[in-house]
Amino acid sequence: MDRGKKLTNFYGNKNNKIYMDLKDIVRENALRYLPAKSLFRCFGVCRDWKHLISTPFFAHNQSNSFHSVSGFFYQSQAGLPSFMSLDPVAYGVPDPSLKFLPEPVDIRSSCNGLLCCQGRTGYKAYYICNPVTKQWKKLPKPDADHGSDPAVVLVFEPSLLNFTADYKLVCAFPSELDGYEFEIYSSEKRSWIISREICFSERKVMPKSGIHVNGTVYWQTMGFGITAFDLNSERFQLLDSVVGTLGMRNGKLCSAYVHAQNLVVNMLSNTHSNTMQMNSHAKMWEEMQPKIHVDISLPASSNNNASGRYGYGHGGVVFIGGDVVLLSNGNKFYSYEMKKRASKDLGELDIDTKAGIVGILPRSDSLLPSVRFGFMADFEGNNRETLEDDFCLLEDSDLEGDVDERFYELPILSPKAKAKTPVDYNKALKYVDRKEAGLEDVLRDHALHLLPAKTLFRFKTVSRRWDQWISSPLFAHRQTTYFKNVSGLFCQVADHSPSFISFNQDAYGMPDPSLSFLPEPVKVRSSCNGLVCCQGIEEDTYYICSPVTKEWKKLPRPNLYHGAKAGVVLAFEPYLLNFNESYELVCAVTFSDYPVVYFEIYSSRSSSWRVSDTICYELDGSGLHDGGYYMKGVVHWESSSGVILAFGLRDEQYGFLPLPANDEGYGNGALAMKHGELCYIQPRYQDNVCTINIHGNMDMSLKSVINLPYDAGSTFGVCRALGFINGDILILGLGTRVISYRVKEQKVELISQHEGGACTRYIPYVNSLVSVRHPLIRDRGLIV
Repeated sequence: MDRGKKLTNFYGNKNNKIYMDLKDIVRENALRYLPAKSLFRCFGVCRDWKHLISTPFFAHNQSNSFHSVSGFFYQSQAGLPSFMSLDPVAYGVPDPSLKFLPEPVDIRSSCNGLLCCQGRTGYKAYYICNPVTKQWKKLPKPDADHGSDPAVVLVFEPSLLNFTADYKLVCAFPSELDGYEFEIYSSEKRSWIISREICFSERKVMPKSGIHVNGTVYWQTMGFGITAFDLNSERFQLLDSVVGTLGMRNGKLCSAYVHAQNLVVNMLSNTHSNTMQMNSHAKMWEEMQPKIHVDISLPASSNNNASGRYGYGHGGVVFIGGDVVLLSNGNKFYSYEMKKRASKDLGELDIDTKAGIVGILPRSDSLLPSVRFGFMADFEGNNRETLEDDFCLLEDSDLEGDVDERFYELPILSPKAKAKTPVDYNKALKYVDRKEAGLEDVLRDHALHLLPAKTLFRFKTVSRRWDQWISSPLFAHRQTTYFKNVSGLFCQVADHSPSFISFNQDAYGMPDPSLSFLPEPVKVRSSCNGLVCCQGIEEDTYYICSPVTKEWKKLPRPNLYHGAKAGVVLAFEPYLLNFNESYELVCAVTFSDYPVVYFEIYSSRSSSWRVSDTICYELDGSGLHDGGYYMKGVVHWESSSGVILAFGLRDEQYGFLPLPANDEGYGNGALAMKHGELCYIQPRYQDNVCTINIHGNMDMSLKSVINLPYDAGSTFGVCRALGFINGDILILGLGTRVISYRVKEQKVELISQHEGGACTRYIPYVNSLVSVRHPLIRDRGLIV
């Protein structure tokens, strides 16, 4: 009899809604790790992906996530630059010859996606460019003479919290005092500065050997040595050298060469070994063990060829960075991955090695490294398009000359591909969580932005990484987009200072509920998705503020006289791809002796007021309530004439919705949103019983009736509806009490009790990190 019974599966989760779709997983967690060429091909997936990849925010994120070496720029003595890709399918640039620059150039240095080139005409100006976006900047003329073959090193370290692509160009040039001096160009200061430090040494700096590692620039010198220049202290140091090509591995300076088919890598371990006591066993360089066997046939002469160890001789190690090593055998080049211990034949270059190679420089296929000063700066020449326009130019421009057409290939979608089921999506998500990220990373990437501001500030103490992440404007923008739960009510009685009623004291709150950081006493007029609109009591001016960050902005005076009873409604819809945090303030302006309603709108985009051409003549303006409700692009005002005035922000047209009949008079009901639809909450009090009627649809017909089970009915006098929050929680004002009623659970809870009663103003508030100023150039403090 028990044979047909099945065991109950208590641990199976059948709620697939808690999982993200596969396309969302890829978009949020994988796209930023792809190189630029692959991302441009992803433009053809869907319009949403195209918009995401085209945003400056994504470009900044990708430049901080993708650091792999994609290939190498090379150039013969008199020819144009070319690009050797480690994987032509994934890596590439649209114009490897750099013809978008205003003159022929020689490549000099590269760092994290940026290239430094030098012109061949005039005073041989330096150009900093990004080959992917074709953005460039011509640097001013240096103060010193760098010579015909300058020893320049480009220094650029992308940072998650730095939204301006700040870089430096360091040049070691011969001094008149028989040594070397150092001249530095800073993109932040936009000028050259000659350091006071002078390197008195007879060693000649090798121009193409420079490399930057952790704030220090290193050059190999003739005579078996290294010149080091610290950018922070601007001090130089002469180091002993070892055979090989300089590079960086595991964040340290290293030197690599090939000996007897073995790759020998020496790591710089102690720069002060020559100052230690005698018989000390401290070594400046330590050889990495075990040696790696390279299964590539190299000439025997490359093992002891002086020119070969610097990367532009007949053979040997040309480049080492991370786990990638570039090897050469005459004109043939090979790449070797140290982790996989696998080599790849990159082919033979059509160049004359005897005539000399100007340079072979690594390239990281990144989007953001831009020669702009931030996202909105201008370029020289004709490069004045925004970053989004550059993407469109790359996608839609006509391909000419030597441009790599494969760079713009779109993915081919196979009609025979098997459709994925929700079960497959769940498996994919479990695989990503288990293989790719730890628990800390999963919480940081998938949970933190769903929490309220007060909780997030407490989580800053978890670790330094969490503190930096939560404090970043990128995270604040993301949290504003995702967290939209009403967290409490601003409460204000007459002209007293406002206070805050939190629905959860442990989770929701703000540092200054009285808004005393504003320059004058204010009345709270409206709130929307974390932003609060206040009106000054003394100057009668409007302020837009974020109570969590204490940022505020004083709006200019409107064109019409609003007064203290104007119907002011703040409209703010946070959007993941909109970094301006733009908002609008809509005012229904009425006059006591003139029965019309004007609509005046302030836009944060234009920072100005304008009066709409639409005028409402059908409504007696004197009966319009000062409060309003914004939902899905439409502003609603309740009136004492028995109608609801609706005004659309897109077409700027108005209309009317009927108000339910109310024998007790208007003013105690409230407009709200329930299950995504507009509704009107109408309380009725009779025989010590409070009944809540919910009206909806375009005719505001009765949808449901709630009998409030509250035993103190005889003491509250007047019942006021304050709104629905977060789906099905009804907020009511019962005299001096504020209660919540959970409709599904039929549970009543006392939230607050205070003085004021019916004359108290309540404004709902969302506990978000929204910034009043542009989130990518955010500076906490006063905003004027």
